[in-house]
Amino acid sequence: QTQAGKQAGDPHKAVEAMVSAASAPKPPRHLLLGRLALDRYRAKIKHVEAEMAAWEEITLGADFPS
Repeated sequence: QTQAGKQAGDPHKAVEAMVSAASAPKPPRHLLLGRLALDRYRAKIKHVEAEMAAWEEITLGADFPS
């Protein structure tokens, strides 16, 4: 009750977005709702990409030689 009406996102718009995504011909695998979610997900992707780059040599070294 202390958060009602104070959240950044509009719950009604979120429901509309979910219905729209679910009824799309190619629905998204991940549906982010709101700027905070988008910003956090982009930061996570950046972190994962940096980690992949740092360990790329080890990762590729697990294959059989060509």
